[in-house]
This record gives sequence, C-alpha cells and structure tokens, in this order.
Amino acid sequence: MIYIEIQSSLNGESVEAIFNVAGGWAGGNASHKDFIKNSEMVFKQSVNSTLIVASLASKYL
Repeated sequence: MIYIEIQSSLNGESVEAIFNVAGGWAGGNASHKDFIKNSEMVFKQSVNSTLIVASLASKYL
C-alpha cells in the first residue's frame, strides 16, 4: 500500500510540502453503459489519493 511505503520512506521525518497531483477524466453521462465503472475509476484517482495525502500531511507537515 502506497501510504505504508511513504510512511516507511519518511522514517518519522517531517516534510515541508506534500503535493497531490491526482486527477482523471471520463467522458459520457449517466446514461452511458460504463457510467458506474468510469465513476469508480475517477473516484479512485481523485478521492483516494487525496485521502492518503491528507493523512500524510496531518502526520508529517
């Protein structure tokens, strides 16, 4: 898991900044056959990485 890898790399040291360069885009609309699948992908790309960064920031900034 990326969070554990980063935590291990930091070894308790603080950092001055943490950047989250998340993002993604999926075309279509709610009637598209892949709407749910695409929405899950966008959620994973954007929200999950933001949660990881927020947690790391609360401990290492």
